[in-house]
Order: sequence, then C-alpha cells, then structure tokens
Amino acid sequence: MDQDDEPEETLLQRWLRPIRNLVPERYPLIRLAFPTQLVVLPTALFVAWLAGARMPGFWPECGIVRSVLIVLVGEALFLIVYLLLLPFVGKVKLPGYLKLLIEALKKSHAVDLVVTCAMVGFMEELVFRGIVSPLVGPLPAALLFAIAHRPRAVFHWLTLTSLGLLFSLEVRLTGGLLVPMVHHGLHDLLAMWVLQQSLKNDPDAKILIIF
Repeated sequence: MDQDDEPEETLLQRWLRPIRNLVPERYPLIRLAFPTQLVVLPTALFVAWLAGARMPGFWPECGIVRSVLIVLVGEALFLIVYLLLLPFVGKVKLPGYLKLLIEALKKSHAVDLVVTCAMVGFMEELVFRGIVSPLVGPLPAALLFAIAHRPRAVFHWLTLTSLGLLFSLEVRLTGGLLVPMVHHGLHDLLAMWVLQQSLKNDPDAKILIIF
C-alpha cells in the first residue's frame, strides 16, 4: 500500500480513540463504528428534546408479511436505481474513513459484521428517521443522511438520498421505525459482505458500495 493510500482517521475518530480502545481488537468493525454512534445518538436525542420533536412509534402497525414485502420491494427498487446510476459514477478516490473500513473488513468475522450492521441500522434510523425527519421533513433528513456518509460524487448524493427517502417511506407505510431499522441493517450487511468477499479474492479491490 502506497503512503497516499494509508488509512487516515477523521478528527472525530481520533477524539474517540479512547472509547474505541474499550472494544476488543477481535471486533474491528465494532471498534470503528461504536464510538461515533455513542456520541451521535445522545446528541440527537438532546436536540430532539430541545425542539420538542415527536418521534414515530417503534413497532410496525402492519403485519409481518406486509413488512417483509415492503423491505424486499424497497431493496429491489434501490438496486435498480443503483445499477442505473452505476455507469455514471466515474473515478472516485476513496476517503480515509472508507480505507479504515476496508482494513477492518479484512480482519472481520461473522459476529463482528452482524453486530455492527444491526447497531448502525438501529442507531442511524433512530437518528435520521426517528428524530431528524419529524423536525425537518423526509427530504432534508435524507439529504442530511447523505451528507453524514460524506458523498464523493453526484452518484453518491443520488443513491444515498434515494436510500434515505426509501427508509422514510417505509416508516410511513408501516407506521414504525422497526422495519427501516431492520432493512437498513440487512442492506449494510449485504453490502459489506459483498465487499468483504471481493477483498478476499483481491486484497486491493476497490468495489463501490453504498451503505
């Protein structure tokens, strides 16, 4: 790996390093994700309390069959949008945090992967669809969701915003946060598993994955 390709921590990740070090090294993905989630969630809850935001309920108001169908159709629609936009992505330089993610994925295992995706899906949906969306609306919340993932090209803006809008629609269709939380976690799990398998076949693979 060239010096220019060395993973770099963000300023927030450097500040949170003492918290990250509390997580055993055998869980590299949890070590990477947990500290940020630990800071973002209480901050968002405090802002929601100050603003008097009314959060959606947790449990869906529809049955499990409809919930599963909503997730499957939603993921299929997102993949169609993703594949339609993919030819226009162009060359994108990997930012430091994605390099850190790739290095963590190379050392990760099933438990680490599943726990991380479940945690991120729960936390991000609680923040963006549970707190931010009731305050500013679905589209601004989806744009903030995209910004939080630090998009590097128009392709990233479009796909991440589409994903955020999809999760907001799932809240509306099901009446609760649980379905988008589960969908988000499964979406991340699929994306990171594909990336992990690609890295096993080619350690220098640079596959474009949207989380």
